[in-house]
Amino acid sequence: MNAGIGQIKDEKATAEIKRIKIKIIKILKENKDNILKDFYNAYCHYISDRHPNEKKREIEYLLKVCIPVKNRFSIILDRFISFLEKGFYDYDLSTSEKDTIYAMKYVVPAHYKDLKSHDIIMVTKSFVDIIGNYISTRLADKRYIISDERIAGCLNSLIYIIFEDLWVSSVVGFRHQHKLIRELLSNITKAQEETSQRLAEEIHNEVLQLLAAIPVKLEIVDGLAEKDIKGWKKEIRNIKSLINDIVDGLRDLSGELCSFWTDRKGLTFSIKNFIRRFEMIYRIPVGIVLPKNYREIRGFPGLMLFRVIQEALHNIGKHSKAKKAKIVFKEYEKNLFISVKDNGSGFDLQKILERSIFDGNLGLIFMKERIKSLKGKMEINSVIGKGTEIKILIPYDSLTGSMD
Repeated sequence: MNAGIGQIKDEKATAEIKRIKIKIIKILKENKDNILKDFYNAYCHYISDRHPNEKKREIEYLLKVCIPVKNRFSIILDRFISFLEKGFYDYDLSTSEKDTIYAMKYVVPAHYKDLKSHDIIMVTKSFVDIIGNYISTRLADKRYIISDERIAGCLNSLIYIIFEDLWVSSVVGFRHQHKLIRELLSNITKAQEETSQRLAEEIHNEVLQLLAAIPVKLEIVDGLAEKDIKGWKKEIRNIKSLINDIVDGLRDLSGELCSFWTDRKGLTFSIKNFIRRFEMIYRIPVGIVLPKNYREIRGFPGLMLFRVIQEALHNIGKHSKAKKAKIVFKEYEKNLFISVKDNGSGFDLQKILERSIFDGNLGLIFMKERIKSLKGKMEINSVIGKGTEIKILIPYDSLTGSMD
C-alpha cells in the first residue's frame, strides 16, 4: 500500500517537473531576444567599467564591435533549450569549432589580459542570473511555485554548456596560435634565405663585377703613364669613381644588416641610409625632423625602433599610394615621441588587423610588440582617402644606456 502511494507521488512529481520544464522552454523561446539584449547591455557595461579611461571602451563603441559575443551566447541559449527538450547533450558544436575570430578575440587571453580579472566568471554569472530571473519571474506571474533549488539545478546544465563552449573555443584558439607560430617560423626561415640570396646576387652582380674591372683599368693606366698624361689622369678619375661606386654598393649591402650600423652609428644614421634606398625604389620623398637636443639611440632600443620605422615605410611604399611621407622625433615630457605620417589612401585598421591575424601577415602586430618591448605605446590612425599616421611614445628610461 505504502509502496503504491510512493510510486504515485513519484509519478506526480515527475509529471510536474516535466510540465515546469515545458514552461521554462516556452519562457526561454518567447523571451530569447530580451534575454540576449539584457545580457549584451550588461556585458558591454561590464567591459566599459573595467577600462574607464579608454575611448575604445565606451558603451556605444562596444555595442557595435562586440556583436560576436551576443551571437555566441545566442547559440549557447539554443543549446540549453535543446538540452531541456531532449534531456541529454545532443547539439551541434561545429559553429564553435569553426569560429576562430571569436576564439582569438574574446576567449584566448592575450598577454595584456589580467588573468586575475575573473572576467569569465563574471560574464557567465551575468548570463545565468539573467536567465534565472526571467524563469522565476515568468513562472511566478503564471502562479507556478518552484523552489530556487530546482531552478538552480536546471541552470547548472546551462553553466556546463557555457564552460563546454569556452573549452572548445580555447582549443580552437590555441590550435590557431600553434598554426600561426609554425607559419611564422616558416616565414622567418624563408625571409632569411631570401635575404642571403639577395645579398649573394648583389655582391656577384654589382660589387664583384666592379672589382673585376679595376685590374683592367690599371693596365690601361700603366699603358698611358708615359704616352698620354691627359688620358692617364682621366683613367685615374675613372678608377676613383669606380672605387666610390664599390664603397656605395657595400654601404647599401651593409644597410641590409642594419643592427651593426644602428649599434655603431645610431638610429638616425640607419634611418637616413634606409630612406635613401627607399626613395630610390618607391620614388616617395621622406622628410625627417629631429629635436634640437636629440640624443642618438643605439643598441637594442635603436634596433627595435629602426625595425618599426622600416616596416612603416615599407607599408607606405607598397600600399599607401602616397606622394610624400614624414618622420618626426619630438621630446614629450619624459618620453620620446615619434610620428610616421603619409598622405596616401589610408585603410580600415580594424579589418586589416583582423585579416593579418588569420592570414599570417603580422607586420603591424610585430610593430606593436617591438614597441611594447620598450615599455612604449603605439597608436595607428588612418582615414581612407587622407592617409595614415603612426604615433609612438617611448619612456626615456627604456632608452637609458643606449643614448649619446
